[in-house]
Amino acid sequence: MSFSSQTAGIRDNGLGLVAQLGRVHLVGCGGVGMASLAEALSLRGLRVSGSEIEDRPELARLRAAGCTIYTSHRESNLHSVDTVVYSTAVPPDNVELRAAAKRGIRVLHRSVALATLLQARFSVAVAGTHGKTSTAAMLVSALSAAGAVPEYVIGGRLANQSGAGAGETSTIVVEADESDGSFLTYQPDAVVITNIDTDHLDLYHDIDALTRAFSRFAEQVGESGFVVMPEDDRYCRRVARDLRAKGIRVRTFGDGPAADLPVRVDAELPGSVRFTARLSDQDEEVLTVPVPGRHMAFNAAAALLTALELGASPVGAGLGIAQYPGVARRFEFKGAPRGIRVYDDYACHHTSIRASLTALRHTAEGGRLIAVVEPCRQYRMDQFQTEIADALSVADRVVVLPVFDSDDSFDHAAPSEALTSLVNLPDHDKFLARTPDAAARAVDAFARPGDLVVTLGAPGVARVAEQIVQTLEHTR
Repeated sequence: MSFSSQTAGIRDNGLGLVAQLGRVHLVGCGGVGMASLAEALSLRGLRVSGSEIEDRPELARLRAAGCTIYTSHRESNLHSVDTVVYSTAVPPDNVELRAAAKRGIRVLHRSVALATLLQARFSVAVAGTHGKTSTAAMLVSALSAAGAVPEYVIGGRLANQSGAGAGETSTIVVEADESDGSFLTYQPDAVVITNIDTDHLDLYHDIDALTRAFSRFAEQVGESGFVVMPEDDRYCRRVARDLRAKGIRVRTFGDGPAADLPVRVDAELPGSVRFTARLSDQDEEVLTVPVPGRHMAFNAAAALLTALELGASPVGAGLGIAQYPGVARRFEFKGAPRGIRVYDDYACHHTSIRASLTALRHTAEGGRLIAVVEPCRQYRMDQFQTEIADALSVADRVVVLPVFDSDDSFDHAAPSEALTSLVNLPDHDKFLARTPDAAARAVDAFARPGDLVVTLGAPGVARVAEQIVQTLEHTR
């Protein structure tokens, strides 16, 4: 069944699609995307419950928001539930999904439930292979500082807050995920595409199919909407041609004069990046984003251009960019025991790994850069092992963990061993660690004051960062 067809049982009866969801139960509510949706539904006044078998930090936030949280998957969790929501990560034989089907309870994919929140709102959907969470969060910050606080549902926690907010206007900002094709569910009023890069080939098979999917997603805005994307991205240029041929307005940012918002990166600084945006022939805005990396400057440019298109003042939007609070797991500082700074970052794709390590090279300020990576998904390892190894070679020392993947049919450590051997560093500067504890002990053995350690990979590696901090604190 397609995601969009799942709304067949919901019809607007004047109460709105969200109200018709009734009491909602989310299977696997601890994932950051599901947790943000659960909180957003609760903020809209629905009774929300969820189940999660892992102890995750998002659960405490959901309980504080009034959600009922179960710590196991059971059929009894569905008592009085009207709608069950699941994500692509939930297997079809999950006991709660089976029970919902047996009882005739409405079952919706996360994207379909999120799509109901877009009704009666001016919706902005942010997508892209890299940077969509940061860009969406920057847009929220830009609009809020300009006096137009939006509702939002994104796949990351803003600073120490959450991934969802109620807002004070009729605008909603959401993150749209291309990884499973679910972004085609939405019919937004405006779209932001941060970039298009070769990824998710387990679903799309090649970059051409992925690009066509982005075109179908973006064209949902119709002639009354608009699309923001980079001028410098060759696949985005292809999408832009398709959209313009259909009469859809496209606005671009980039480091060349052809962009509607030309951007010049002036300085990559420890912990920040400064850039100049040319608003017109006579007007330039110099902005400093409080996170490192050239790529973050372009994420900020996408947010700035979108905010301006939505009517925000350049001064207000620029202030929001400068005050951007950051997002959990995007250059998140975890501690500095013994003078060794530890960060955590979501980077999984070789392009984002290289961008993150290059940015942190400026933050290291003379210390050694140590990368601890948990490779994310076997299909990426199959297709991009050499590229991932090249990206990791930017670091001075590398610790590689077994591959993160839900497929238990292979030895997760074997491809990591092959990856370690390909990293272009001396043998004494690269290590295969089969457990998080071994990774923490390896870092403890060779890190010294002034070094910078970053963990890279899927959400679970954040716990490795915390374990590294604890190990460094309690030794020597």
